[in-house]
Amino acid sequence: MYPNQQQPGNQQGPPPQPQQGYPQPSNGGYGPQPQQTYEIDYLDKIAPQQAPPKFFSGAFGKIVTVLIVLFILGVSLIIAFSGNKNTASTEQIQTRLENTLRVATDFQPRIKSGVLSENNSRWRLWLTDTEGGAANLLVQAEVKKTKYDKKMVAAEKQFRADLTQELEDAYLTGTFDRVYARKMGAIASELSTSLEKMSRKGPAKAFREYATAANSNIEPIKKSFLEFDETKD
Repeated sequence: MYPNQQQPGNQQGPPPQPQQGYPQPSNGGYGPQPQQTYEIDYLDKIAPQQAPPKFFSGAFGKIVTVLIVLFILGVSLIIAFSGNKNTASTEQIQTRLENTLRVATDFQPRIKSGVLSENNSRWRLWLTDTEGGAANLLVQAEVKKTKYDKKMVAAEKQFRADLTQELEDAYLTGTFDRVYARKMGAIASELSTSLEKMSRKGPAKAFREYATAANSNIEPIKKSFLEFDETKD
């Protein structure tokens, strides 16, 4: 060993200085380290808010809106016109009955045959009762005569004018009874067909019951007109 060489274990030096600024882990620096925690509410507040999707935005929304408007409009039109459509046949029957009654009443005095005159009296009574029943049903359905289809009303008015003219011509030619019975028999048959249809497809129970009763009462009158033979009177 050299004279100036120090003994092992006796070396001296500056003492170790503690490091500043970072806390020393209590577990010696080993193992999992504690994580910094944050309040959940705070994270929710600072997170960017996503705008809710707009279902009716863009072209799809416009299409849906148009369809909804068209649907509402269609329902409104159905409600507005359903009453007139459902009672149209009753309106036509009531108008035909009214016009036929006027003709039957006007020409009653010109009938010569007793059988035909008696049958025409029953015919007028049936026309009066049946027309009144149809009118009452339409009043209950809140259908005014001013709301009847104008083309139908005009056609029925023309029907009465043509029938009147034909009967006038028959009276002048001496064939009135035969022509009158034939014409009224045809009208009774047409009314019977319309009433039978209404009895099955009327807009309400009251209409169907009315048509059934009226149609059953017209049968003997119709038969008498159709089978009329002036040579047997």
